[in-house]
Amino acid sequence: MIFHKNNFKEIKRSKKGSGVSLLKKIKEYIGINCYIPSDGCCFVKCVNRVLNEDYTREFQDFINSFQKSNRKGVMTTARICEFNKKFNTNFQIYMPKHRHFQPKKVTEELDWVFYLHKEHFCLIRRNNKTLGIKEIEDNYDENVWRTCRDDNAITQVSLLKLNVFPTIHDDCLYAWDCETYNENKAIPYSCTLVNLEKLRKMLNRRNNLFPDLKPTDPIPEEFYNKLMTNIVEIFVDEDLQKKWKRQKEIKGNSNYLQNINFTCSYQHEKSSLAAWGNSSNLPMNLRKIEDVNIAKYAKDNWESLRPEWEPYAKRDTLCLGACLIKYNQAMKKTVFQNVSNNLMAPSLSLKGWYYLYHYDKEMVEEEWYESTRMVPKHTEKQNVEKVYSHTHPFIRYFIRQSIKGGRVSANRKSFETDKMNEICAILKEYNESDTEGIIDLFKEYSVNPKDKTEVHAKLKELDYSKLMAFDANGFYASAMTEGEYPKAESARAFLPEEEKEFVKNLQ
Repeated sequence: MIFHKNNFKEIKRSKKGSGVSLLKKIKEYIGINCYIPSDGCCFVKCVNRVLNEDYTREFQDFINSFQKSNRKGVMTTARICEFNKKFNTNFQIYMPKHRHFQPKKVTEELDWVFYLHKEHFCLIRRNNKTLGIKEIEDNYDENVWRTCRDDNAITQVSLLKLNVFPTIHDDCLYAWDCETYNENKAIPYSCTLVNLEKLRKMLNRRNNLFPDLKPTDPIPEEFYNKLMTNIVEIFVDEDLQKKWKRQKEIKGNSNYLQNINFTCSYQHEKSSLAAWGNSSNLPMNLRKIEDVNIAKYAKDNWESLRPEWEPYAKRDTLCLGACLIKYNQAMKKTVFQNVSNNLMAPSLSLKGWYYLYHYDKEMVEEEWYESTRMVPKHTEKQNVEKVYSHTHPFIRYFIRQSIKGGRVSANRKSFETDKMNEICAILKEYNESDTEGIIDLFKEYSVNPKDKTEVHAKLKELDYSKLMAFDANGFYASAMTEGEYPKAESARAFLPEEEKEFVKNLQ
């Protein structure tokens, strides 16, 4: 992804959370009078080269032993004496400003000494220090990424190799919803969940048994009752902390399972649940119930009024689950991904993450392929791509900077553009309607019999190849930055025909 100065407006958010301020990628260089290690653990890489042994693990234990230091985990020039004492070595660091070594005296003088160049440990020959420093300055090759506070945050693409991870199966995914009462803060009194795989199988059975039913026709009563009683689970009050049975149990001191992640669906679809259900053409009795005054349920009456709100709560979750199933199916057909690929991911709304593991001759021959800057050309011998992905240090930093999604998250930044507003304005003018939401506008536009020549010309004038919005969602910053999902081995904007196909698949 390339972020341009004029394409985004920055939305200020709270200053919770943190991230690195300088990100580097340094190339290794082996010279006559110097050695420049690559980025990451540069000190121990120099040690390994001089001693011809691997001290990586021992070095990590050593550097993490400084418990009370404010620079825990960082090798400094002041710690060279401690290192020599710990490992019985004789390393020295050359200080060019005062032209002396630290430590000044060692038992045995080595041919190579350390030299700190731009906070990066390198090696130079003791007897050719000047030539070694000059060689480092001439051959030090680094790429530096600045933080999001800079408008020109990034202008480069880093080439990475990623392994292929298996996709989470849908039977591990749940649609969920909480009902809350408000006393200064929202306090949940019930939680409803539905397993997406179980719900999908039930909906498929309905389609197979009643093939003549239209997509919007109500589900037969017997099926509806099974969905409400057997498929949707509900937990209330203390049961909200019910122990979950999963393949691997990870329990804390409270003895409750800790490995279930809840992710807000607003990271995928930002319209209301009622609008999402309507635009997805769900059966009428699977859509959200809108004539319930949910605000009247409070701390002192929610238990006695449970017969009123329970059907509403279960229907909400059924509607959400059915929407997600349709969304998954549309995304799989369009960009070969679904929600399970993006549980802790940048938003999928209107812009997709594209992953292509295997060499595809037909795809390479497409006209647009060569212009896709995020996906260098495949080779038949190489089954993994060189990509600009979420594991890149800049993307990890950017995600941490833009975390949002619920009351329990630290909100940082979001970058948006008005391109989508321009598209909606053109469609509204053509449709002569005040409909909100790109999906509903596009549906009206598709069936409108008026000539589309003029509106096509207006839409083509827009620069829709740029990223329209980027945000990141997660309940915990650490989970967001360290998670392996999404498998965004490469990314590009939807093509116009893919945008149309995506909307068509949702109908």
